[in-house]
Amino acid sequence: MKITNLIILSLIVTQLFISCSKESIEDIKVGMTYEEVESQLGKPIAIERGVNQLEINYDKISSDIASRANFDTTIEMSSKRWFAPNIINRIGQLIYVNWVYNDLKVDTFFVVLDKYEDKEDTITEKIPVYYLGNRRVSYQEYEKSRGIEYKLKDGRIVEKYYYESYKTLHPKDVYEPVKVEKKIVYETKEHTNTNKIKVGIEKLFYLVSYKNCILFDASSGRVVEKGYFPYNIHVINQ
Repeated sequence: MKITNLIILSLIVTQLFISCSKESIEDIKVGMTYEEVESQLGKPIAIERGVNQLEINYDKISSDIASRANFDTTIEMSSKRWFAPNIINRIGQLIYVNWVYNDLKVDTFFVVLDKYEDKEDTITEKIPVYYLGNRRVSYQEYEKSRGIEYKLKDGRIVEKYYYESYKTLHPKDVYEPVKVEKKIVYETKEHTNTNKIKVGIEKLFYLVSYKNCILFDASSGRVVEKGYFPYNIHVINQ
């Protein structure tokens, strides 16, 4: 209902601002001069360089919309559908002189987005834990071990080559090598994964306002194009 009211209000405002008759705009022909146009339509409300056009700027699309954009061409296809939000870009500043008239119109467009909900799943896993005797070790140390432990009297457990060198220098500062049991114990751990599940689609609506413009070639001063060109874009349901 809010969207509908906004659109109706915009259309009413548009009609209130119309000051240039459609018949006189339609009488403007390609090739007319500034003077010929002014004699039929009067002075414009603004004179600008260049012309506006709708286009997609992928660098300015939010990550949320980019991740949810729906490109399915079998649903909701119409001339009003955009596959991504548009922006207004001005081009041809060196080519066109743009006479803007106070004749407005509005139109609505929409982007189809996938709609997601978070779903939590609890996952139970058995995690291997590695032991050499009663000592918990990493997988790498477990794999390297041959089931014999080389221990110094200062408490350090070392590699065989280090033990033998150390024992040569400090024979009283080492213990005799001992066999240790290599074992793997599996511990049960639970963790929660949050996944996004698609539950449907939704539309993001855009209201585009246009102004009636007469485009002149800047070098010759003659009309090359006429019509409604975009000036503002508003999101109307966000």
